[in-house]
Amino acid sequence: MLRCAWTWAVVLGVALLLLRHRRGRWVDRDRWVTEESLERLISDYAQISSTHLSGTAADTATSEWLRQELAAASGLEVKFQEYTLPGPPLWIPEDDGSPSSGYGCDLVAPSGQAIPCYVVHQPPRAAVALQEVPLSQILLLHDPDVYIFSAADVYRPYLRPDGTLPYAAVIVVNAPAGQSERVTEPRPFDWNQRTATPALVPVVTVSYLSSLLLTGGNVSLRLRGRWAAPAPTRNVLAIAAPPKGCGPGPSQPIYLGTPINGFFRAAGERGAGIALLLQLAQHWNERIAPRERSSRCPCWTPIFGFTSGHEQSDSGIERMVIPYLQELAADLHIPLSEIPFISIGAGLANYAHFDGLNFAGAGSGTTSIRVSSTRPKRAAGAQLVTEVLRELSKDQRLNDLVQAEPGTLSRWTAQGAILPALHAGMPALNLVSGGLRGRFHLPSDADASSVNLTSLATFTDAFAAALHCALRGAREEADPGGTLLELVASVVR
Repeated sequence: MLRCAWTWAVVLGVALLLLRHRRGRWVDRDRWVTEESLERLISDYAQISSTHLSGTAADTATSEWLRQELAAASGLEVKFQEYTLPGPPLWIPEDDGSPSSGYGCDLVAPSGQAIPCYVVHQPPRAAVALQEVPLSQILLLHDPDVYIFSAADVYRPYLRPDGTLPYAAVIVVNAPAGQSERVTEPRPFDWNQRTATPALVPVVTVSYLSSLLLTGGNVSLRLRGRWAAPAPTRNVLAIAAPPKGCGPGPSQPIYLGTPINGFFRAAGERGAGIALLLQLAQHWNERIAPRERSSRCPCWTPIFGFTSGHEQSDSGIERMVIPYLQELAADLHIPLSEIPFISIGAGLANYAHFDGLNFAGAGSGTTSIRVSSTRPKRAAGAQLVTEVLRELSKDQRLNDLVQAEPGTLSRWTAQGAILPALHAGMPALNLVSGGLRGRFHLPSDADASSVNLTSLATFTDAFAAALHCALRGAREEADPGGTLLELVASVVR
């Protein structure tokens, strides 16, 4: 009887192992990402400096912090990609535009009350110190809640035929969606700073609430800052160890990256994505990388990229990452279009609403995460992108969090850090907030309270599971199928 019980114990054990194989092996792994680990990384990033502008001391400190975090993980080759920000000399506000410095922008209302403001790049080359200018000489515009490339783009429709502007300054009123009546902070919105030339007149942005002070009388405006040229900066890359069981030949790279720059502390805007990618990189070799793969699935080596120059149209990706990937593709004798590019964008799992002035207090209403991909193709890189999105779409934990948009990503409709990859013709997957709301681009985005940490931890685990399953080619494997009894019966036979 003891022998019979032992036999059935072995049979049940084998059957459970088969079930584990059928479920993709991820569900039985130990919990590897926690709300606490994500909160620590977000907080550490936000506390580096009150701003995270490219080409500043804070930029250098951020890349060094990232190097230290990545160097502590096993099996990662960590290196810097150093370069100089392209374009004309760059305007950097006093104290890098920190809130304590007044953002390097002094705007005084007719009542004499100071109005928080932020300069739109680039300001005029000459020093700006306007005194007692009638409001009739100020062009007051309302932000349509989209990215504006430069100061010149703002006032271009109002130029005279001779190219001059009949105003002394331009004030843009921005209004974060749905809560503009409770914000006094300015919200920067210019992205393509590298092609911005010095403006004819100063252009600054103010909040809707602050703009209510702009009635009757005269205003004064002074800008404080410096022109930086050249402005050195650097990316941080972490290359995972080659997968086991792939033979002596080189494996195919897959790039996963996120920008590291923001106008302020950018805890929710940038910190959430940085924390997600750091957790992936730190746990990749020990917990996430597949231990086996389908014989029909290529070997993939992740390259984790933390890139600078985001405000300069993601120059760190265009000038350094894309050429680096092109060299890898040439060494492998494959086109660049075979290398998948996964971009982890802004505002992941951020709260959409907050209590109190300037969005202080508790958050509510988590913004969805939009996951979009380029159109499916037969190439291995494109198939991998499609498979990652398919695996994410199957995860029921994400039903209320993720908007899956397969085949919708193109260079004609996309914005932000994914664009250089799309222009290079790479298969791409873009992860970004479904609505850039809440504290996005605001000084109050100063700590991890901007983020729904529970949702971010769930998504991080689900995304890692999707990568794991896609890279091992689990979907191509034969599914044992059947019930537990059928599996037991097959083992007994």
